[in-house]
Amino acid sequence: MANAEIRTDLKPPATYQARLEKRAFVSVRAATFEVIADVKTDMPVDTGRARADWGSDPDFNEDDLESEHGSTLVYVPRLNEGHSSQAPAGFIDAIAERAAGDLAEKLLDDMEREV
Repeated sequence: MANAEIRTDLKPPATYQARLEKRAFVSVRAATFEVIADVKTDMPVDTGRARADWGSDPDFNEDDLESEHGSTLVYVPRLNEGHSSQAPAGFIDAIAERAAGDLAEKLLDDMEREV
């Protein structure tokens, strides 16, 4: 009987990894813009300041697959807690959760496409 060796330390070829990283960057960036748009759409409006102030970190680069969203206004967390009749409590959290799930699915699809 012949011996078989199974290696678990194999790394994907550099071109495969580079393509995946590029797809991931594009997907994360698209998700970032989608979250910003969704939050701005659902944000309660009185003066429009909260909607106008919502955004993401402008220092987005290809080495950083993170995206932070937020507002500098101290009352936005209270809006997310439900202190406005225009939006339910947790509306920002729900958008972020949905976006994370959608992004995970997109990244898995990207990986399957590259195989």
